[in-house]
Amino acid sequence: MKINFKNIISYFVAIICVISIFAHEFFPKKSDILLKTEEKVYKLKDQNKKALTKVKEFAKSKSSNEYKEYILINKEFNRVKKEYNNLKENQKVLSFKDFKVFMYNFGKNFCFFSYALFMLIRSFYFDKEDIGIKIVHIAILFCTFFYFYWIFQPHPNVPQLHYIIASIISSAIVFLGLFFVFRYR
Repeated sequence: MKINFKNIISYFVAIICVISIFAHEFFPKKSDILLKTEEKVYKLKDQNKKALTKVKEFAKSKSSNEYKEYILINKEFNRVKKEYNNLKENQKVLSFKDFKVFMYNFGKNFCFFSYALFMLIRSFYFDKEDIGIKIVHIAILFCTFFYFYWIFQPHPNVPQLHYIIASIISSAIVFLGLFFVFRYR
C-alpha cells in the first residue's frame, strides 16, 4: 500500500469528523468567569432572602395592610408557580424539556442514521469490492446508535467515559475503513 499526503489528509479529516460528533463532551459546561459570577449571584440571593425575611417579620409585627396584600399575592404566586411547574414537568419527553427539543435531537440523528444506512446498503450493490466504504458507513452508524442510546436512555446525559469510549471505537473503525479504502485503490 502506498501512503501519500492525500491519504494522510483523508485519515486525519475522517477521524476529526468522527471525534467532532462527541467533542462537546470534552469542554466545560460553563466558563470560569461564569462560575465565579454564578457563585456571587447565589451568595447575594441568599443575603437578599435573609434581608427580605427581616422586612416581612417587621411588616408582620406591625400587622400592616402591605403585609396582608403581600401574603395574598404570594399565595396566588405559589399556586400558579406550582401549576406551571407541573405543566412544565408534563411537557417533558424522556429527559428533554419538551417534544420540540426531543424531535430536534432525534431528527438530526435520524437523518445521519438514514443516510449511513442507505449508503451502506447502496455500497453492497455498487461498491461490492470496497470493504473500506462499508466500514466507514458502519462507523457513522455506530455514532448514530450511540446518540439513539443517549436520546432514549432515561437520564439527562451519559457518563463522559461513554463518550470517550465511543470516540475511540468510532475513530478506530474509521481508520480501519480508510485503510481498506486506500489499500484497494
